[in-house]
Amino acid sequence: MQNPHLKFNEIHTQKKRMKLQEMMHHVAYETLEKFPLLARSIECPCCLSKNIDFYVNKFGYDLDKCNDCDHIFTNPMPSSEALDYYYNSPFKNFENEFFLDSFEARIPIFLQRLNLLRNVTAGKNILDIGTAVGILLEANKRYEQHFNIDACDLNKTSCDLLRQKYPDVKVFNENVLNLPNANYEIVTLWDTFEHIPNVSELLFAIKNQLMVDGLFVFSTPNTASLEWKVMAKEHVQLLPPGHVNLYNINNIQDLLKRNGFETLSISTLNPSLDLDYIKNSFESDNHVNGKERRFISEIYGLLDDECVFEAISSKLRERKFAGNMVIIAKKCHF
Repeated sequence: MQNPHLKFNEIHTQKKRMKLQEMMHHVAYETLEKFPLLARSIECPCCLSKNIDFYVNKFGYDLDKCNDCDHIFTNPMPSSEALDYYYNSPFKNFENEFFLDSFEARIPIFLQRLNLLRNVTAGKNILDIGTAVGILLEANKRYEQHFNIDACDLNKTSCDLLRQKYPDVKVFNENVLNLPNANYEIVTLWDTFEHIPNVSELLFAIKNQLMVDGLFVFSTPNTASLEWKVMAKEHVQLLPPGHVNLYNINNIQDLLKRNGFETLSISTLNPSLDLDYIKNSFESDNHVNGKERRFISEIYGLLDDECVFEAISSKLRERKFAGNMVIIAKKCHF
């Protein structure tokens, strides 16, 4: 299928954008007050370098940046008790609500992902971790060649919704770390990898779910992208204690290799979201004025030309310079 021109405002609805900061501020500071943080790390959790510096504080949490691999991470990390509280707070219900609000707009994203899977494997049996409200399951229903998908999610409300809406799907209301070993051909994890503090523990659990040469396919923000270069410390995805590890197309490969996976491909599929996000941010930024505003306005005005927009989108996709990356990795034999 062709890459759709996805609209930022359709994926990230106005209601979500208006309430996100308010909800995050409330639950993040509440979590901080209730649970002590873990010990501060002296090394990057991605490349293990000790060459790290303070980057920014968001919602009361410090984030550091590695000077060697550009990894951005919450430091110190929230505890497992803090995360359990956070993911079962009213914020999770709010998150599910905005996923439902943008449900149809997100379907093309998951159809793309299913198409990508069909092109790289003959495998059909998938364990999807972090299924949330089931956009992947709905896309699979509409797909020409169905996959057999089992769903796994920590949130009880999400799992109840999945069981009601997709009665033929096996649903695990469980942490994947606690699942018995299995033999899936594919494990998927969409827009969740950035939420995981102890990624080595997760990757070990995923290997236990995969058959020999099974595929781990996941998406996560790509900080080596146009939107991150422009937005930097103001990026909307700096959301601790939710987003605690933010990777890029370079360091993610080394992380996977160290944990027993071979990276087969990395794609950045939807650069139109990046362009819309940057343009929206500029249009709502009242701090830019004078010649700078006129210049930027002229540049962004070019994006109203569909040919220009598609040309820039294609170049971002080709250079893997868009803000969300899809990684396909194979479980190694050792």
